[in-house]
Amino acid sequence: MSLICLVGIPASGKTTLAQRLASALPQFRVFEFDERTPGPSYHQFRKERLAEVEVYLQSSARSSEALLLDDTCHLRSMRRPYARLARRFALRFAEIYVECDLATALARNSRRQGVDRLEEATIQRVHGTLEIPEDAFRFTGNNFEDLLVFLKGPILRPESTSTLASSPGPDFPLDVLSRNAVAELKRQMPAFDGRLLSRIRREFVNGNRHLPCPDLASVSSLLRARYESALAKSD
Repeated sequence: MSLICLVGIPASGKTTLAQRLASALPQFRVFEFDERTPGPSYHQFRKERLAEVEVYLQSSARSSEALLLDDTCHLRSMRRPYARLARRFALRFAEIYVECDLATALARNSRRQGVDRLEEATIQRVHGTLEIPEDAFRFTGNNFEDLLVFLKGPILRPESTSTLASSPGPDFPLDVLSRNAVAELKRQMPAFDGRLLSRIRREFVNGNRHLPCPDLASVSSLLRARYESALAKSD
């Protein structure tokens, strides 16, 4: 199994590339993260995204699958947790840097409609702080076939046995597992908003019924991250 991180400024073409890769390589599973990151709760936002990936890794034992993270990840500090996850689960890890100059990204963004359009200052800020990974495959827009060759090599080569370091949890229905996770969180937190926690649990169950066999620890971690993010937004 592989974990692949897309790197690039907003409107650089990461999502388009992710869609092309998913069409060309059926073993790809794309995690698409919203570029409109809430500023005041940015840390919680990152924790929540990381927890979602961790839950999926905990529940999946398909060694031929590749998780493609469609995220900005313009800072090394943003990519480092994913690299640690890859080491923890004994996954192959790779980064793809989507090259795009600022003028092109701003022009693309100007053609976006509604909530898909970002503030120009956001794109300029990300461009100004971009830390390009040294060992990444550099996608220029004209070397898609080379990228496929790169990915079909050691990155996606099937393994004889699963290399996951952690096995999936018991095959409980997600609804039951999430209720157990909420009960565990209530024991951990001296004070909590019960209604908010219940709403987050329901939303999690409704949006993640496809997950096979997640474990209690991962579900608890994800629910707590979402709960703390919701509290930060309400402050």
